Amino acid sequence: KIAEEVGQYIQIMKTEFPDVVIGDTEPLAGPADDNAYKAWLDAFYQVNGYHLAFLHMDVDWSRIHWPQEVKAIEDYGREIGVPVGIIYTGSSIDKTDEAWLEAAGERVKTYELQAGGQPAQVLFQSWDDKPDFVLPENGEYTFTQFINAYFENKAALGFRREGAGANLALEKSVQASRQIADNPAWMAVDGDPGTWWSAGGGPPKWIEVDLGAEYSVKEIRLIPSQYPAGRTVHTLLVKGSGTGNEYISLITFDGETEDGQLLLFAPDTPLQGIRYVKVESTINPSWVAWREIEIIAAGE
Repeated sequence: KIAEEVGQYIQIMKTEFPDVVIGDTEPLAGPADDNAYKAWLDAFYQVNGYHLAFLHMDVDWSRIHWPQEVKAIEDYGREIGVPVGIIYTGSSIDKTDEAWLEAAGERVKTYELQAGGQPAQVLFQSWDDKPDFVLPENGEYTFTQFINAYFENKAALGFRREGAGANLALEKSVQASRQIADNPAWMAVDGDPGTWWSAGGGPPKWIEVDLGAEYSVKEIRLIPSQYPAGRTVHTLLVKGSGTGNEYISLITFDGETEDGQLLLFAPDTPLQGIRYVKVESTINPSWVAWREIEIIAAGE
C-alpha cells in the first residue's frame, strides 16, 4: 500500500516537473534490520515497475552493528541498481564544533575505512546546535573545512590519536563490573558519544580503562548516559608508576547530573606515569552508564 501511494505521488509530481528525481531517506532505527530495507526496495519495484532513484540512510549511531547493516543495504542497492547513500552527522550532545565534527569524522572512518563502505552518495547535515560555522573553508572546525577534508584525506578526520591533546582512551582495552550485549564496555572508549556502555543495573558499578602504556595526562573527561537526572556520586581513580602502582583517588563527583553532562578533572599540573583509569559509581538514579571516557594527553 505504501509503495503504491508513493508511486502515485511520484507520477503526480512528474506531470508538473518531468525531470524531478525522487528517492527516499529512511532512518536505520528501531527493530528493523537491513533485510527490512531490502524488502522495501523490492516492494517498491514490484508495485511500480521501476526503482527509487536513491536510498539515503539516516543512521541511529547507537546501533551496535550499524556499519554492517548499512553496508549490507549498500551492497544490495548496488546489485539491483539503486544508489545507496549515508548521512554523516555528529552528536546532539556535543558542546563544541570540534567535538561535533570529530564525532562525525569517526563515523566516516568507521564506515568507509573499517567496514569497507563505498556510499554512492554522501550527505553532510546537522539538526543540532553544532557546528556554528559553515565558513571559511580553510578555517579550523568549520563545516566546509570538514567536507573538504573528507575528500582530501579521510584518515585525518576524527579525534587526534597522537601528541598533546590526543584522546589516549580511544579504542583502548576496557573492563567493567557488568555490561549488556547491546552496550558493551568498549562503547565508552569508541570516540562516539552517540553510543554508550551500560552496566544494565544501578550502583555500585565500575569501569576501568587500560591505556596500554604510561602517559602524562592533562585532563580526564567523563560523559554520562543518564535518565532521569538526579544526584550521582562517581569516584575517579588512577594507577601507574606515578602513583606507586596503586590506585589513588583523584576526585569524587557528587552532585546533580544529567545525560550528556561533562564531568571534567583538570589538575593544575599534568599527572605523570598513568596507565589505568577507573571510575567507581556508588549513587545513581539510573543504570550506571557512560557515553564516553576521554583521557587527554599532556604536551611534552
